[in-house]
Amino acid sequence: MQKNKKFIVAPNWKMYMTNTQAQEFVHSIDQSLANKAELMLFAPATAICAIAEETRRKGIIVGAQNMYWEEEGAYTGEISAPMIKDAGGTHVIVGHSKRRTLFGETDVEVNLKVRAAQRHGLTPLVCIGEEMEERTSGAYHKVLTQQIVAGLIGVRAEPLIIAYEPVWAIGSGQAATVEQVRETMGWIRRVLVEQFGGAGCNIPLLYGGSAKPENAAELAAIDSVDGFLIGRAGLKVDSLKAIIDQVP
Repeated sequence: MQKNKKFIVAPNWKMYMTNTQAQEFVHSIDQSLANKAELMLFAPATAICAIAEETRRKGIIVGAQNMYWEEEGAYTGEISAPMIKDAGGTHVIVGHSKRRTLFGETDVEVNLKVRAAQRHGLTPLVCIGEEMEERTSGAYHKVLTQQIVAGLIGVRAEPLIIAYEPVWAIGSGQAATVEQVRETMGWIRRVLVEQFGGAGCNIPLLYGGSAKPENAAELAAIDSVDGFLIGRAGLKVDSLKAIIDQVP
């Protein structure tokens, strides 16, 4: 991606934040913080509308954490791309590791969601990543390539964001090394270029393996890292600020 663009910092709030908590969080974000990074808040669907107006005023992007690929229908409990847009969201996470492992989300379903998001004008943030046994066996290149190729069939290179999250490094206390991140993100970039040609060079690549204030600077310095998808560290404004202070 062009390095003159803002570094992306994207907190994924997961199943945290009531409407009141989300509003207090956004209200606490200083405008200078929002100006330094491309800040994307992936809120619970119930909180998107509650924070949409103030985030828009501050130049902060708001997105959902999941969606269904149909526009409407008898799909109890699901939300559609038009619903996300109507609430004020512009982005959506697709294929998060917890969706894949806990809810059995497949590459085929990821592909349907990505295509539906683009069709309705949302920017999909597609998560890919390998388990520990796939890393240690050396099969992670094959796994990541499969997730990219199968998950992005019929997808345009824009709007699109990719987040690499090594599943084994999330919440395990075993962080990926800088060299592992550099090598793997470089591999992902090459696969994207093979899939999309020159346009694959401009797809933002985020690192989602437990970026935190202590390692943000060295991870952000890696050429192929265009931003972070963060979890726990994105639930507090102080820790979010500490991360943004470390990025270019």
